[in-house]
Amino acid sequence: MINNVKNIVFTILNKEKRGPITPTQLIDSCTRNQNRIYSGYFDSEIIRAKNRSAKGLANDSVKFYEQRLAPFFKEAEISISNELFALPSDHYFIDRRGVTCKCTSGDYINVDIVKMPIFKHETGSDIFPIGVITSDSIKVSPLTVIKIYVDYYKTPTDPKWTYTEVDDVAYFNASASDYQDFELHPSEENNLIMGILSDFGIVKRESDMVQLINSIKQAEENVKSRLL
Repeated sequence: MINNVKNIVFTILNKEKRGPITPTQLIDSCTRNQNRIYSGYFDSEIIRAKNRSAKGLANDSVKFYEQRLAPFFKEAEISISNELFALPSDHYFIDRRGVTCKCTSGDYINVDIVKMPIFKHETGSDIFPIGVITSDSIKVSPLTVIKIYVDYYKTPTDPKWTYTEVDDVAYFNASASDYQDFELHPSEENNLIMGILSDFGIVKRESDMVQLINSIKQAEENVKSRLL
């Protein structure tokens, strides 16, 4: 997807008579816009909708976002160190309903994740363990907890448009060892293109921009079909 995004962005930049951008500028903008779109999936309204879905109140918007988040979902087992459980380094969002623990008794129990003020004034037990999540760790009570299992959504890997330079011209090279495509759902392609163009000063009404992007895509498809 990243090369297609790059080609359309460059086509529109040329149409608008904007100066060329460097591969580094492109890559930085790709990363910024992937992160912007991804962070939007965790808007408080969406999270509340997902919680309603867990109670059997699913709706189309929840299914829409669950489909887009599915590739980022991971599970991890983490062990204790200095009474803390370090969260996975690639975590972005911890599903509070998906934290379980193993106590010295050998039982596996759901951990009730609470806010810090409550955690400071309450003590968990082997039957009802409680925990609090900080930026990079989970602290759990009681101290008999020896392992924690978390469900979480990982941080997207930064995209990288890789290239080979010939006579000062950069040509796409998907076989490069550090090549990385976008990890977002393909349906986000237009949003990525519009976000990148906005970074370089091209802002139009969304309907006009979508029409322009789709016309370029159609022209490319027409060229491909003639070559077959």
